[in-house]
Amino acid sequence: MTYVISDLHGYPLEKLKKLLKKATFSSDDFLYILGDIIDRNGDGGVEILLWLLEQVNVQLILGNHEAMLLSCDFVFDEITEDSINAISSKKSNCLITIC
Repeated sequence: MTYVISDLHGYPLEKLKKLLKKATFSSDDFLYILGDIIDRNGDGGVEILLWLLEQVNVQLILGNHEAMLLSCDFVFDEITEDSINAISSKKSNCLITIC
């Protein structure tokens, strides 16, 4: 069976797992997540993204929240005094858009 969900917006992974269990989702099924895992709630969706990397039967289709985060690729740089000082107003505005 194919399952589809979207707009998790930082939803806790344990709650997602409970939902999938209730829907009888198994290794024989496939789940599409239609974007927007990333958001401000909880851990921001990081735990779901890490879980997603381990799943062979789950596919994320990027949403606008993931696209906004990826457009701010500097957030993946090592945090140093210099990198903090290099945050321009353009980069600050990018971060404000995500948050």
